[in-house]
Amino acid sequence: AVSGGHVGAVVQAGAVHGDLHVHSSFAPEIPRQIPLAPRNFIDRETETDRLGAAATAARDDGAPRVVVLSGPGGVGKTALATSFLHAAADSFPDGLLYADLRGFAGDGPVDPAGVLDGFLRTLHTSPARIALDPAGRAAQFRSRTAGCRMAFLLDNAASAAQVRMLLPGAGDHLVLVTTRLRLAGLAADG
Repeated sequence: AVSGGHVGAVVQAGAVHGDLHVHSSFAPEIPRQIPLAPRNFIDRETETDRLGAAATAARDDGAPRVVVLSGPGGVGKTALATSFLHAAADSFPDGLLYADLRGFAGDGPVDPAGVLDGFLRTLHTSPARIALDPAGRAAQFRSRTAGCRMAFLLDNAASAAQVRMLLPGAGDHLVLVTTRLRLAGLAADG
């Protein structure tokens, strides 16, 4: 008898003669980490349309589309981003990942290396195989996301450097960044 959670294929036999083939139909879970959209999100049709146009703009170089939503705290950047991503979720069949980068929190922004660790675990990378150094984690993340179609919400970014380290590999990705700053340094990244 087997108890507990999902353990995969189990064979219990007194004797097996010949070959034994075990096939699993287990498919890894597709991450859907975007926070819930606000219930009463209204009067943002213009911004939603502009975001949709930017999010679907073609890229010839295979790089992810990066869209920065900037403005003062409390104006609804995250509400706009979450509403848009929930409506567009079917366009990203490989997943939607979220990270609060805490760029304006009293205890300072989060380290992108920790975010990468979380993203890699979410994307089914064995913790023992995750690189210890930040550059190694960023490279693993780019490899793991290459060729996928995903959306990422990087909320409350503190700097272009913090965001740049979290950009996925080549693929039909959308990276939405919310920030109180202009982050002009990301212009070269899309």
